[in-house]
Amino acid sequence: SYALIRLMRYLAFAASGTLTLRVTVNKKLKSIQGLHTFFSDKYIDIVDSDTEAETCIKEVEWKELDDEEHEYKWLGSAPKVGFVYDYRHKFVLNLTFTLDKKKSVATEEDLVKILLQDLVLADAMDLRIAFGPETEEGEVGRALEISREQHAAEAKKKKKGWFSWMRKREEIEQD
Repeated sequence: SYALIRLMRYLAFAASGTLTLRVTVNKKLKSIQGLHTFFSDKYIDIVDSDTEAETCIKEVEWKELDDEEHEYKWLGSAPKVGFVYDYRHKFVLNLTFTLDKKKSVATEEDLVKILLQDLVLADAMDLRIAFGPETEEGEVGRALEISREQHAAEAKKKKKGWFSWMRKREEIEQD
């Protein structure tokens, strides 16, 4: 019975940090070819289509890779992404992100910016449609890089360990 209680506590802890973010985007795609380029390096789990007379709604789901490069890109744990778009009218309709918040420092805004930046880099969406008409080339990348550096610094400060009390003491002495 003790092992069962421990297992139940562990499962409750593991499930407690899950964030699911649903975002309505409604932004025009630049090209379907660019969208295929965007999807080309994804390991897609689910593809669903709903075709009617006026629309062709497609839903694609994938899990971003959880390696070191993607951990840096996504500011921690890589999310599972749901991407709903209208193939006929070339519009991104909705995005859904699911990730472990205990292993990520990304904000909701960061997640959307990272995905939209990937769409722009794949030539699937125009930069000014993705981020607004006032956005200049490289501006979003610089903002995300600053965000990554700030989050890395915060994560380093929050990092606990056997000698965390020594780091705190050193920080106080340096100030």
